[in-house]
Amino acid sequence: MTLERPNETSPYLISGGLTFEDAAQSYLLDVKEGAYLGILGPVTNSSGVTQQFNVSGGAGGVISFIELQGETGSNVIYTAGENGRVRLRTSVPENSASFVLDGGRLEYSGSGVLELGSLTGTGTLAYELNGAETGTIRLGGFGTSDTVEVLGATIAQVGALTLEKVGAGTLIMTGSNGYSGGTRILGGTLQFGQGSFDSPLVGNVYTGDSEDSGRLAFGYEGDTSYSGVISGAGDLAILDGAVTLSGMNTFTGLTSISEGATLALTGQGRVNQSSGVEVNGALDVSGASSAAVKSISGSGIISVGGASLSLTDSTGSFAGNVTGTGGLSIDAGSLTLTGASDLTGQFGVGDAASLTVGDGETSGWISANVLNYGALTFDRSDGGTYSGRISGTGDITLTGGGSYILTGENSNSGSVTISEGTSVQLGDGGATGRLGGSGPNSGSIANDGTLIINRSSATTYAGVISGGGNLHQIGSGRLTLNGVNSFSGGRASRPASC
Repeated sequence: MTLERPNETSPYLISGGLTFEDAAQSYLLDVKEGAYLGILGPVTNSSGVTQQFNVSGGAGGVISFIELQGETGSNVIYTAGENGRVRLRTSVPENSASFVLDGGRLEYSGSGVLELGSLTGTGTLAYELNGAETGTIRLGGFGTSDTVEVLGATIAQVGALTLEKVGAGTLIMTGSNGYSGGTRILGGTLQFGQGSFDSPLVGNVYTGDSEDSGRLAFGYEGDTSYSGVISGAGDLAILDGAVTLSGMNTFTGLTSISEGATLALTGQGRVNQSSGVEVNGALDVSGASSAAVKSISGSGIISVGGASLSLTDSTGSFAGNVTGTGGLSIDAGSLTLTGASDLTGQFGVGDAASLTVGDGETSGWISANVLNYGALTFDRSDGGTYSGRISGTGDITLTGGGSYILTGENSNSGSVTISEGTSVQLGDGGATGRLGGSGPNSGSIANDGTLIINRSSATTYAGVISGGGNLHQIGSGRLTLNGVNSFSGGRASRPASC
């Protein structure tokens, strides 16, 4: 059936509602060319088959309407094509009809909750608030690639409108959103922006109260700034572009940064209560004040600039690059670095924390100084040369079977362990390279591998050397041992004395 021409001043009206009875056939009602259809009562579908309403305008921008003033019916599809509008006049909870935007508009005027069981396609969803009223658009039932735009031009500047996403699937927002009452994501993914289409997010975001709650995603390929607060148990995903957060966020789900994307924290911006940050793109905390996250993972880039980043409950490993002149500290937990980090500042290891460089293979290295109050481990099968300075009261383990050369004037006072099959050389023939502090703070060395001293200047070690490994003095400088040593391996000295 096709309706044409009559408009709002001369509409087609169905005053008592519309019922599709049992065993009725499937109908397609097409409203177009400026026609206006008003259904003043509920739509009821008892036929057991799908019923369809299509609305589209005419040439020259002529607009057609379907206006619904009651329930929209189950197993009914309303499609708004180009210059077509579907208007809802009653806030009916649990609308079970499906709405498809094919370049048209779905409009609601009033207050309260507008709940849509399914909304798909590309078009405009407009909720007009009058006066100081408040309202909620509740959206659900999306496929993984559906796109719906919420445009601010049709939303009054007074009153507060909340957008609520429910149900599985993904809703992608690509319009210039004008609602101001916040966003609630209770299921699936709500994505703002996609590719070259920006979709600014305003107000605060709540991501549900359970681990399988909603996910907030940013997908615009350009720069996006968000100053609101993200709360709840859901996740945050940075899919594309550069997103800057300045709000004091409290959400507890995972933060993920895709390859090619950047998450920047500035000022009080934080994701410190997030369960972890998966960095496959870039995490930039150079502009943040006292940045902290629980844990890091992934293979991307973490830029601290001249600032610092604290890991408060670290687990797992990071295969990427930590850069900057500032610091990265592991306050609690453990972190394994399997990538080469360019950080020139300092790594910090708390007394309840551990830092492992390498995982027994040939990857993972650092060059920055380490302030160690916990446990520091070098674990590479090929060893490496470390010129940084290790200080603090924590323990050091060198393992993996490789050959390590330490050229820094380390002042650590904890114990040092050299595993069987591993060699450690202090110095490279120059005037530097040592392990342990001086005097009573020298610590101890448990050597089950090989310890080599290769310095041109004299050095004294006052700690205790134990274990079954070998000690070799090959540098031109004199080595003085003042401790009550108990190592049982061999000792060789050339050309200087030991």
